Order: sequence, then C-alpha cells, then structure tokens
Amino acid sequence: MLHELQQLKTQAQANAITPDVIRLTLPYPVSVNAAYVRTGRGVALSDKASAFKDGAAWAARLQYMGEVFTGDVAMTMHFYRPRKRGDITNFIKLLEDALQGICYVNDCQVAESHQYRRDDKENPRVEVEIRLLQKEDNIG
Repeated sequence: MLHELQQLKTQAQANAITPDVIRLTLPYPVSVNAAYVRTGRGVALSDKASAFKDGAAWAARLQYMGEVFTGDVAMTMHFYRPRKRGDITNFIKLLEDALQGICYVNDCQVAESHQYRRDDKENPRVEVEIRLLQKEDNIG
C-alpha cells in the first residue's frame, strides 16, 4: 500500500492544477458489485469498499488542498484496468462519493461525466479530472 501511495504522489506532482481544474491519480476502484453487504439492519458498505473510499480520499487530499468546488462540475475518468474485463460504469459511484468534501461539496454537482477504459496490468489506477463548469456551460 505504501508503494502504491508513493506512486500516486509522484504521478500527482506531474499533474497541473489550475483554479478551475483538479487532476488526480487515485487507486483503482472497487466495483459496485462488491461494495455493499447485507446486515441485520439492511445494506451497508463492505469493508473493501470502505477501505477504497478512505484510501482514495486520502490520496486526493495529498494531491489537492485547494478550495472545494461549489458549482456544477464535469468529471473525466480514465480507468487503467488490471485485467481486460469489467464494466467501468460499476466503479463511478464509489469514486464520486470518495471525492465529496475534497473536490466538490456533493456528487450531485457532477453535471457532466466522461469515462475511458484503458489497460495497465502493472499500474492499475484511475486518473480523474474535475473541471468547474461556468454558467454558460450549463444546459439546464
């Protein structure tokens, strides 16, 4: 885990941050299929998903210490998969949740979303760009 975090920090230092754009390199997410477990009280976040959210939030805080965006945002995600299988849309929700309070107040601010699938067996990760939308960018 320490080696992965050092890699993320190195990659993050290469990322440019502007006032309206945040670029992050985060650990490869847990699938929503493994994110929830049934308990006596209903459904709860699994230990694996909780560990991912905590780790991704920590990695994001290391890379971005600016203001939290309060307006609508566009989010672009490049998923570098460890194996050539899996549906990348299964990873989005936990990733968006992990960045709440760090990059934006609430994931309901994500008004635009783009996902790209790549493969990197040696260094699975997700590279995220969050761009603050200007009023003229908003359609609604």
